[in-house]
Amino acid sequence: MIWNNYILPSDSNVELLTEHIAAEIKATGFSFSDDSAAPAGDELARAVAEFVSIRSPAFPKDSAERDNGVTIPSDYLLIMICRALWAVGHEDAARTLLREKGPELGLEEPYADAVFAENLFPLLGLHASLIRALRPSSAPWSLNGPCWILNLRAIFSFLGPGLELAIWRIMHALIKQLAVLWDVSGGKGVLGLKGLHYVSDNVLGFHRKSKQGRRFASEMIAYCEQDLKFAAEERNWRSRPAIMDINS
Repeated sequence: MIWNNYILPSDSNVELLTEHIAAEIKATGFSFSDDSAAPAGDELARAVAEFVSIRSPAFPKDSAERDNGVTIPSDYLLIMICRALWAVGHEDAARTLLREKGPELGLEEPYADAVFAENLFPLLGLHASLIRALRPSSAPWSLNGPCWILNLRAIFSFLGPGLELAIWRIMHALIKQLAVLWDVSGGKGVLGLKGLHYVSDNVLGFHRKSKQGRRFASEMIAYCEQDLKFAAEERNWRSRPAIMDINS
C-alpha cells in the first residue's frame, strides 16, 4: 500500500524507503530478471529512494531534521516510482502501478500524460505541490483535446501579500513546462485556471468583486494565452489551448 504521508523514523530513512519502494515494484507482477540491461527491482528501488532523499524538500538534510523524522507525500512517491520504471523501459509496469494505486491518491489514469512527459517531469519531480495543483479533466468543453486544471491556490499559497512580480514569473515558467501536455493534440484542448480569485484576494489584496480583482483575472488569462501562442509557434501546433477561469 502506498504511504499516506507516512512519517519515517529517524534512523535508516533511505533503507526503509527502499524496502517500501521495492515492495511496490514487485507488486506490479513484472519480472526484472529477464532484462540484463535494466537494473533489478531492488536496485531500482534504491535509486528512487536515493533520488527522493536528495531532491525532495521534505527529506531530512541534517541530523537535527533526521531526529524529527520525515513526511513524504504519497502521491509524490508514487510518481517517482512510476517514472523510474518508465525510465528503464518498464512502461507497462509503470502504467499498471499508476492505474492501480493512483486513484486512491487522486491521480487518475489520464495523469499518466504528465508523469511520462519528457519535459514536464523535472517540474513534477522537484515540486510536490504541483502534483496536487495539476489535474486532468474530462469536461465537455475540452474542445476535443486534453483538458488540464491548474489550481493556483496550491501553487501560490506560500506567497505573502504584495509579491505580484513573482506571480507572473512563476506562471511564465509553468506555462512553458506545461505546454508538452498538448503536443499529443497539436494544441487542441483547454487549460483551466482555478483559484484566480484566491490569488487576487490573498496575494494581491484585491477583493474578487473589485475592479482591480476582475482586471487581474482578465490579465492573467490574456498572459497565459500569449504564452501558449508562443508555445504553438515553437511546437508547430495547429491550434492553441483555450484558457478558462474555473470556479475561482
